[in-house]
Amino acid sequence: MEFEANELYGSIADPLPINATNFVQQTFAVNSGWNWVSFNVYSDEFNDLNIAMSDFDAEIHDLIKSQTDFTTYKSSGEWFGALTSLDVMSTYKLNASNAQTFSMSGYRVVADTVQIPVSTGWNWIGYPLSVQKTLMEALSSLTPSDNDIIKSQHQFAVYSELQGWIGSLTYMQPGKGYILYSSSEGVLEYTSGVTAKTNIEIDDDSDLPSTEQNMTIIAELELINPELYDVFAYDEYGICGKAKPIKLTDGSVRFFITINSAAPETIHFEAKTLYGRLYANETIGFKSNQMQGSLDDPMLLTFGKEDVSVFADVYPNPFRKDISLNFYLNDDQEVQLKLYN
Repeated sequence: MEFEANELYGSIADPLPINATNFVQQTFAVNSGWNWVSFNVYSDEFNDLNIAMSDFDAEIHDLIKSQTDFTTYKSSGEWFGALTSLDVMSTYKLNASNAQTFSMSGYRVVADTVQIPVSTGWNWIGYPLSVQKTLMEALSSLTPSDNDIIKSQHQFAVYSELQGWIGSLTYMQPGKGYILYSSSEGVLEYTSGVTAKTNIEIDDDSDLPSTEQNMTIIAELELINPELYDVFAYDEYGICGKAKPIKLTDGSVRFFITINSAAPETIHFEAKTLYGRLYANETIGFKSNQMQGSLDDPMLLTFGKEDVSVFADVYPNPFRKDISLNFYLNDDQEVQLKLYN
């Protein structure tokens, strides 16, 4: 229907019928670099990748990878490679030269009709739902074992028979890609239950690099009150991972760090509070898909006393007669206070 000023279509006695269809658009906001994506719409155009990706502003050497195949954008203006079609069961890694927003059109996927075979080892699984769900609900058709893992580009969770799925990744979200490590074969079946949470959790990962590969670390800090710290990981290019403290049911604290880097980078760690930062003694070499540490045997990050600073909150500053100094110490130690006029 075209707009016409002051035109009235339909009436109370003879309303204009509007027939709803299941044809919708899925929109992606991708970064420059690698993006892990999956689809929750489908049409016959998916059988021809060049048609399906026609809204994407591709540059020469842009890449799309599935778990087994890939395709490259050529100077001829077409995608060329063994990957020639797309589906809703898989995760894809898209390497974009330009940050952009693009859309895919198709019919909304009926989640109950999708069955994703899960093999022992790594599986690039799609998420064909248009709403987010908790890991426990989304993966309820599987029978995971201790230390099975699911990860997105910047977050991950591991399975514990005592606690279920636990980690920095808590929801599966529309449009995102996921990689599952399973100890056994199975079939993943999503359901369109009414318990799905419709408001999307926003993850602030804008300061992290968009890499093709990642590795995961479950860490423990050898510090008093580790729950007061956030952990940051760095390679030679800057920040490549971060994690907030997560308390387990036994009261211990773990940090689930997803490292976005590339071999042969050496990864360094810092623990930060509102009062300052501490530098870890340990480093680790980046290895794609490596899982370092576990809930029961985490990677221990230690901090030498020579790196421990005394952090003070001074109020008011400047002051006239009275001043309050609140010190935060990691260990018992002597503090020398000097005041200068």
